[in-house]
Amino acid sequence: MNTKDVLLLLTDKWADWEASYAIAEVNSVPHYSVKTIALDKESKTSIGGLRAEIDLSIEEYTDLNNLALVILPGGFSWQSWITG
Repeated sequence: MNTKDVLLLLTDKWADWEASYAIAEVNSVPHYSVKTIALDKESKTSIGGLRAEIDLSIEEYTDLNNLALVILPGGFSWQSWITG
């Protein structure tokens, strides 16, 4: 059976606790695979100091037929967009 992708879209200063329960539960089901995705392939550091490696950039992900869910945790990265 093919696994469906669950994408965890990360930015710098992402709120690690917001996604923790969801990705733990998804990883317990063999039909789904959690992958990290971001605007680029640079690792992202959460508000809590956890560093996550990025599996795919948004440009690299093209298999939309295999996509089950996108999880977008909150965070502080929006502040840099406002203040420049």
